[in-house]
Amino acid sequence: MEEQTYPFRWVVLALMFLSLFAATIAMQCMPPLFSEITEQIPLTKAQMGTIMGVITLASLFFAVIDR
Repeated sequence: MEEQTYPFRWVVLALMFLSLFAATIAMQCMPPLFSEITEQIPLTKAQMGTIMGVITLASLFFAVIDR
């Protein structure tokens, strides 16, 4: 039985890495902005923590399923 190789597997891997990198950068830029956000939208620290947790939880649903 011969294993199939796909010609664009490295391209797919690179695109996955770049999208994960962009999503991580977008998520990590939020904490410095919390002081400005709280001036416009009154949120408690628990509510802000929930927002950050939901972003991480949502990433599970967008993860690539392997075989």
